[in-house]
Amino acid sequence: MALKSFRIIAFLVLLSGCVRYPSDRYRSLEDYRRELPRAEIAALAKKKILTLDEAQKTALKGNPDYRSACLAVAGAKYRYYRSLAAYLPSVDFRAGIHHSLRNSHDLLNPPAGVMPRENNLSSDMGIYASWLLFDGLEREFSAMIARQEMRRSKALDRNARRLLVRVVAYAYYDAVLAKETARIAEADLSFQESSLRQAENRYRNGLVSKASVLNFRILANRAKSAILNARYREQTARNSLSSLMGFGQTDFPPDLELSPLPKEEQEIYQDLESCLEQAAENRPDLRAAALLLDIAQFRQWSAYSAFLPVVRADAGLQFVTGNARYGGYAVNRSHHNTLDFTYGISGEWNLFRGFDSFNAVREWRIRTELAKFQLEDTFLNAVTEVKDAYADYCNARDQVKIYRETLQWVAEQRALVQSEFWNGRDTITRLNGAQSDLVEAQSRLAIALIELRKAVIQLRTAMNVIPSP
Repeated sequence: MALKSFRIIAFLVLLSGCVRYPSDRYRSLEDYRRELPRAEIAALAKKKILTLDEAQKTALKGNPDYRSACLAVAGAKYRYYRSLAAYLPSVDFRAGIHHSLRNSHDLLNPPAGVMPRENNLSSDMGIYASWLLFDGLEREFSAMIARQEMRRSKALDRNARRLLVRVVAYAYYDAVLAKETARIAEADLSFQESSLRQAENRYRNGLVSKASVLNFRILANRAKSAILNARYREQTARNSLSSLMGFGQTDFPPDLELSPLPKEEQEIYQDLESCLEQAAENRPDLRAAALLLDIAQFRQWSAYSAFLPVVRADAGLQFVTGNARYGGYAVNRSHHNTLDFTYGISGEWNLFRGFDSFNAVREWRIRTELAKFQLEDTFLNAVTEVKDAYADYCNARDQVKIYRETLQWVAEQRALVQSEFWNGRDTITRLNGAQSDLVEAQSRLAIALIELRKAVIQLRTAMNVIPSP
C-alpha cells in the first residue's frame, strides 16, 4: 500500500514538472519583446513620417491598459448573459454506486428482521430538473443590474479611449517641441560659429580684442549644450510615445520622424456654454457615473425581494438498482431495480432573519444617495476640466499671436545690431542680447504653438468630440 501511494505521489510530482505555466513565457527581455504586438511595429518601420493620427491608431490597438479595458467590456457582456440563465431551468445528471458491509453478531436479543451479516451493493442514476418560478423579482433586477454594468463598462472603455488619445497627443507634441528646440539651438550654434570665424579673422588683423573671440566660443558651447538637452528631451518623449503605442523604444524605428512643428493656428468656433453642453451630452465618464446610480437603485429594489416567497418547480427521473447478501438468516440474498419519476412545486418564505432584509434595504438606500453624490462630483469635475481647457485654449491662441509678432521684431532687431556691431557702431553685449532675444522669441513661439495644439486636444477630449483616429 505504501509503495502504491509513493508511486502516485511521484507521478503527480513528475506531471507538475512537465506543465508549462503562462508566467514561464515572461522571464527575459526577449520574452517580453516576443509577446508584445509586432504587426504595427513592422508597418511603422516602412514609413518615413509618423503622424499624430497614426500614433493614436497604433496606441488604440497596442496599448495594454486600453486593451484590458476592451476586454472588460466583453467580460461584462458575458456576465449579463449569465444573469439571463436564471430564467431557464437547471438540468442535472447524477449517478453513484455504493457498497456497505454490516456485522451484527454482537447484538444481544436483536429484533426480528436484523440479519447477523449484510453485504449491500447499490447504484443509482437520474436526471433532475429545477425551474425557478418566482423569487420576488430578484432575478429580474439582477439581469437589469448586469445590463447596466455592461453599458457602464462600455462607457468606461470610451473614457479610457478619450484619455489615451489625449496622452498620446501630449507625448507626440512634446517630442515635436523638443525637435524644434534642437533646431533653434542648432541655428543659434550656426550663428555663433559664423560670428566666431569673423571674430578670429579680425583678431588676427588686430581689429578686435581676444575677449570677442572668447565670447563667441562660450556662446557656441552654450548652444551645443542646449542641443544636447533638447535631444535628450526628444528621446524621453519618444520613449513615452512608444510605450503608449504598445512597444518598447528598442523596437521603435530610430529613423521614423514625427511631423514638423505646425505653423498655422487652430481655431475652435464655440463659446464656453456650447462646450459645456457638449461635454454634458458626450462625456463617457458622466454616463458611467449615471449608470452607477441606476445600478445602486436596482440593488435597492432587489433588496425588497427578500420579503417575498421563492417558488420552484422540480422534476426527477431516477433508476436505482440494489443487490444484497445476508448471512445467518432464512433468506441469503435479494435484489431490486426501481424506476422513479417525481415532480412537484415547492415554496419557501422567510419570515424573520434578525432584521437582515430590512437593514439591507436601508443600506442600499444610502448607497443610492452616495451614487447620486458621486455623479454630481463627476459632473463638477467635468465642468472644471472644460472651463480650464477653454481658458487654456484662449490664452494659448493669444500667446501665439503675440509671439509671432514679437519674433518679427526681434529678427529685424538682431539683423540691425549684427550689422552695427561689425561696423563698430555697437557693443558685443548688445549683439549678445539681440541674439538671446531672438532665440528666446523663437523658443517661446514654438512653445506657444505646441501649447495651442495641446489646448485644442485638451478641450476636444474634455467635450469628447475628438475625431475617430
